[in-house]
Amino acid sequence: EVQGDVEVRAQTGSIALDWITGTVDARTGQGTLAASHLDGRIALRADSGEIELRDVRGQVSAKTESGAVYASFLADPAGVIETQRGSVEVSLPAGAKLALDARSGRGRVEIGEGLELDGPRSDDRATGTLNGGGEMLRIYTARGSVRVERR
Repeated sequence: EVQGDVEVRAQTGSIALDWITGTVDARTGQGTLAASHLDGRIALRADSGEIELRDVRGQVSAKTESGAVYASFLADPAGVIETQRGSVEVSLPAGAKLALDARSGRGRVEIGEGLELDGPRSDDRATGTLNGGGEMLRIYTARGSVRVERR
């Protein structure tokens, strides 16, 4: 368990981060970024590779050029989740309060059962608030689908 800020860089290769309370900044050129049980400001970047966030709290910036992104939140989410080529799946706790802007350039945006989004929806975009609103969570994929579901 780490209490404090963590910065990790790799040109190639995967990065795994677990049980950190503090600011996390991790980047890889090519490889998977896997993180679980993080609490704090989180910035993950992969030029090519999947990003997996499990059981996180805090402001998130998770971006990859090529690869899927999965994010599971334990508290109200905020930040940006983005991929150019890949799908995005986000899992929210029951009662999560947030403002949502989920978009897909070439794919569908799905809001799972039990989530009442107050705002407009189309096949490729969903915007609005959940449970009265909160901080903004932006989700984007240029080529892929987006799914937002309840834990």
